[in-house]
Amino acid sequence: MDYESPISKVEAQLEMNQKEFERLHQAINELRRLMLEKFDHYDLRIGKLRQHIDFSTGELRKHTDLSVGELRVHTDLSISELRAHTDLSVNELRKHFDQQLETVRRDASINMCWMMGMWLTTIGLIVGLGGRVFGIY
Repeated sequence: MDYESPISKVEAQLEMNQKEFERLHQAINELRRLMLEKFDHYDLRIGKLRQHIDFSTGELRKHTDLSVGELRVHTDLSISELRAHTDLSVNELRKHFDQQLETVRRDASINMCWMMGMWLTTIGLIVGLGGRVFGIY
């Protein structure tokens, strides 16, 4: 029997499979190396992106805080101006009302004097007329 021929075929096939296995093993190792390089590259890019985001967030925070501070200052200034204007307007209204009240008091005093004068005149006329009518004078 010829056993050498099938054995040599199996050995040849085994040797081809072994070479193919080594080639696949090298390809897998190369693929792993490339994947690790890519992962390292992506990790580096992600780190830079995180730094950029952190920096941008910090700048945004500073800008927002500055804007809020400026807005507070502007609002406080506007409120102070409004208070001053309101106080001035209230003082002007108070002066105007005081002047008007003084005018009303003066007019009332003058009218009171006229009224007293008219009463005294009327009483004098009535007394004088009564004295003539009744012959007292």
